[in-house]
Amino acid sequence: MELTRLKVNSQYRPCVDEAPYFSWVITSSKKNVMQTSYHITVTGPGEVVWDSGVIESDKSTFVEYNGKPLKSLSDYSWTVKVTVNNGEKAAASSLEPGDHGTTFGGSCLAIAAAQATLNTLADGFTQHVNEVGAYMREKLATVPHVKEVRGLGLMRAVEFDDSIDAPALVLAALEAPQGLVLNYTGAHTLRFLPPLIATNADIDAMADQLEKLIQA
Repeated sequence: MELTRLKVNSQYRPCVDEAPYFSWVITSSKKNVMQTSYHITVTGPGEVVWDSGVIESDKSTFVEYNGKPLKSLSDYSWTVKVTVNNGEKAAASSLEPGDHGTTFGGSCLAIAAAQATLNTLADGFTQHVNEVGAYMREKLATVPHVKEVRGLGLMRAVEFDDSIDAPALVLAALEAPQGLVLNYTGAHTLRFLPPLIATNADIDAMADQLEKLIQA
């Protein structure tokens, strides 16, 4: 006997809301197997937030959570233990090997990080990016041998004249005492992707170092 198809609010392992409900399915090779009791435990970061105790019931769908309200965008796991009419017992957990990591999974941690990023961007941060990006465009245009500066915000590309070997410039920047991490996208083209928190002073330092490398 085993427990399968563990669900919260009719979904497999979602981020739970404040008052979820639970469901599971008993599978057995024997006939006439019926649940006689269940025991649910919900665990949060470092603590058990709800222990139902042993409940004498055959209910296995839409079992209501009866603990303290859960925090949204937090990661919880839950375990259910079941006893059936022939005395057999089984247990299953919502957290299984491989659940912690996935390329495209909307984990609670990833969602919380995305929400924090969106909140930061919505709080006037884009104005900073646009202002420093405009300053960066002007500053890069003053560097020797630059033909064109293009791009938006802090994502910029610089097109040099044919005298500048972009791949060689990237290597020289890495080997310099005060190095720069640059990226070339063409024989005479560099791409710049500074962090969004970059300041005008950071742009000055980058442009000055770039000019020294070109003139070396």
